[in-house]
Amino acid sequence: MHPEPERIACHQAGHAVMQSILARGRYRVAAVSLYGEGSCTVDRKQPCGFARLDRETELNLYEYGLAQLSGIAAENRFLREHPPEGEDLRGAVSDIQDWQDTAMGLYRDEGRVRMLSMNIMAKLDAIFNESPIWNVVNALAEALLEKQTVAGDELQAILAELP
Repeated sequence: MHPEPERIACHQAGHAVMQSILARGRYRVAAVSLYGEGSCTVDRKQPCGFARLDRETELNLYEYGLAQLSGIAAENRFLREHPPEGEDLRGAVSDIQDWQDTAMGLYRDEGRVRMLSMNIMAKLDAIFNESPIWNVVNALAEALLEKQTVAGDELQAILAELP
């Protein structure tokens, strides 16, 4: 069973909002989509959407963790508000794997990576519990459900509401 569209939309919106918060003028979120390119279909087992930036950028490990795990943190908040019935709760396994591989490549210590991961998830939980930020996540998720992909002026107008 794959996650419901509302959960996928919240996940991708979480990535876009966190990336926008981290941007600090270095880049902009250019597009967000429920579905990726290529072989992604509605029948897929794993969500494969994206939040694409307008340019390549360097993030430090903590920023990368915030960006990579933000979709899962947004899903966690969504699931607290909308408890599922029999739904797969594993989240985006690829996001977790990418984060762990990157962090292990630097630290080579599972305990340190686990501690850093817990700190990042606690920070993301606090960020997404702020009403103005969560309102933007919801607005973007609603736009994604309506259009599947949000970009350009429409995306920038939604993200402009971030505090």
